[in-house]
Amino acid sequence: MLVGFSLLGTACESDEFQDAPSASAPDRAQAQAPSATPPARPGASQNLPADHPPVAQRGGTAAGGQMGGGQMGGNSQVAPPQTDQQGMSPSQFGKVGPLRWSTPESWRAVKPASSFRLAEYHLPGEQGGQPATLTAFYFGKGAGGSIQANFDRWVGQFTQTEAKPVQTTRQVNGLKVHLIDVSGTFQVGAAMGGGQAQPNWRMRGAIVESQAGNFFFKLTGPKSTVAAHQDGFESFVSSFKAAGSGE
Repeated sequence: MLVGFSLLGTACESDEFQDAPSASAPDRAQAQAPSATPPARPGASQNLPADHPPVAQRGGTAAGGQMGGGQMGGNSQVAPPQTDQQGMSPSQFGKVGPLRWSTPESWRAVKPASSFRLAEYHLPGEQGGQPATLTAFYFGKGAGGSIQANFDRWVGQFTQTEAKPVQTTRQVNGLKVHLIDVSGTFQVGAAMGGGQAQPNWRMRGAIVESQAGNFFFKLTGPKSTVAAHQDGFESFVSSFKAAGSGE
């Protein structure tokens, strides 16, 4: 399911462009001089979902600047990741690619809502309650930002937290898996120019280190729904394995 490691948001995102540098019109001489670098593609960064990991610029640095503050550089260019796994059908989630996993039968695999997501699952709420969503992301080897930068940004999507986030690390089938658990008031969709504060929400995240690069998983939803899938999430994490190992 690439809880993705969106394994898969991925800053305090009330206005991710608030710290972007301002620009002034050049004088006539400057305007006639050829540009040394092509301009950034307009509006590209606005296509990012709230839960995405930082995406590399063409220059090689991660878009998003300061992970906790959601700063964006003036020339950041963002495009959907190009990996062999992108465009998988829901029936293929966890069955192809360098990382494999399995999910409980109650988790419904759906077509990802964003091209940045590798996989997406909807987890039903109890007795008709509000569901939770697990998103997965994969950007290739060396991409997606550091473990801690992603965790800091995910925690930053909570305007209030009930307690200090809990981070742990475990070995799963020879893979190093980083986990985070945080509850509080979650700002849903803030990076998309709005968002609604949801009290009593919980996020469980997992980032898997593999030889092919990091996989990001992020589970978010009402505390009661996430708690109801506690055992399912644990079995999901325990199922991570590299392709070819024990198959």
